[in-house]
Amino acid sequence: MNLGLSRACVLPLLLFACTPAPGLDGGTEDESAGTSESGTAGTDTDTDTGTEETGTDTGEPPPEPLMLPDVPLEPGECSSTPGGLVEACADEPCPVLFDHVIACPEGERAYLMELAISQDRALVDLEVSSPSEDAGFPRSLIVEADAVHDVEPFPGVAFTSQTNDGAVLRSMSFNAGETPTYLERVDGGWLQHVVDIDAEAELDLGVDFNVELQPMARADDSMSFAAGRTPPSDDDDSSTVYWIDGPGPDNWLTTLLVSEKPDSGPIYVGTDALDRVYTFGRASDWWPETDQIFVGFLGDALTPLGPHAPYPGYEVVVAPPRPAIAVEPAIAVLRGSEMGTSLELLTIHDSDDLGAFDVDAQLLIEECPNKVDVPDDQCPPPCHQEVGGIAANGYALARTGDGRLWALWIHTELITDTTYELAFSGTCKGTRTGAPSGELHVAELAQDGAFVRSISLPLGAITNPSAMVVAAFDQRVGVLINQPDEAMLRVLSLDVDAI
Repeated sequence: MNLGLSRACVLPLLLFACTPAPGLDGGTEDESAGTSESGTAGTDTDTDTGTEETGTDTGEPPPEPLMLPDVPLEPGECSSTPGGLVEACADEPCPVLFDHVIACPEGERAYLMELAISQDRALVDLEVSSPSEDAGFPRSLIVEADAVHDVEPFPGVAFTSQTNDGAVLRSMSFNAGETPTYLERVDGGWLQHVVDIDAEAELDLGVDFNVELQPMARADDSMSFAAGRTPPSDDDDSSTVYWIDGPGPDNWLTTLLVSEKPDSGPIYVGTDALDRVYTFGRASDWWPETDQIFVGFLGDALTPLGPHAPYPGYEVVVAPPRPAIAVEPAIAVLRGSEMGTSLELLTIHDSDDLGAFDVDAQLLIEECPNKVDVPDDQCPPPCHQEVGGIAANGYALARTGDGRLWALWIHTELITDTTYELAFSGTCKGTRTGAPSGELHVAELAQDGAFVRSISLPLGAITNPSAMVVAAFDQRVGVLINQPDEAMLRVLSLDVDAI
């Protein structure tokens, strides 16, 4: 699930006037307070052009947060069956806490996935498509060890961070003239907090704008925000991202962090393991042959991270996880190696202190393409392949609260036969038989990319490619995988201390 500023879909703000379903969070709440719930995850820049202190204190106490309770869908539209991994390792120390295969109405497919994890449940937020709908629509799930609850879509835009005690924070969008707010997960729903900042005056956003306000919990549990301005569709100006610190006694500290050009933009904005503000950016117009990725710390120039081998159409590095304590490496990223054959662990301490280390996990290189260009309109003979490796989108990096790094990837096994026929002049299209199968690999990584410990878990039939989103809280790691055929998702929670 991508936590960056580039997500195009904005979910509607839902103001519910009914009570939450019993049992969803195991707690009760009133209209203004709640008990924090846990965890979060799941794609040409310029930095720091100035910092400005702006006063906003009116002497009035902030308004009480508004409780937005979960609203269950009755009857539920999705169903779940056990995935089988809990039973498969029941006679030995087993890291699998729960494993659910989830199916929603026929034909629904997830194409944007987000995940937040806690000690005993997972929050799943999706954009799905369906043959019966003209456009995509949101779907939200609360997943526990013994049940899956489908609820009305979560309010807000995206999961962004979590506090030290695990409360999940979620961004909200607002337009000109509207009050900036953000969301905090509590038992039974979400608290909507007002942010007392005059966005139009203090962030130089103009008159017509839409802003996603992303709450970012700091190491001391103070609150900062990334505010991403999206200009109107007929406005060719660059988008902007501000970093907002505070509040102080009577002011906020705002800094222009990123200015987006039309063919580039931020991948991730947040804080590292040393609580420093930084951003990842992409600048394909600067080095189009390598589609460079850059890192920039607040107040510093951008630093290129070196060429790498993104999958075709997949240029986003995994959003780096932030532990609850200060550890090294300050930033860690899992990505495809420059040669495009294996994974690579990228570590960042400072803009001039980078490391790149091979990880013993091979990428999938298929031998039978789905489409072949044929100038003479003569299609090639049938193609048989028996190959294995990690397909596009099938890997991620998690960091548990103690700072340990966990690489997760889906090893796909393909035994297929492909026959070709002319689709149109110059192009033959393949028809493939044979279902892919896979294993989920989980490995603790040392700072040099070496395995400390690892485990593999059989997944059975999978899609190819299989998209995966991970999230971590404390010693728990959550995994969200899309599924083939009538199923839509598979959700797992792992206790990595049992590996």
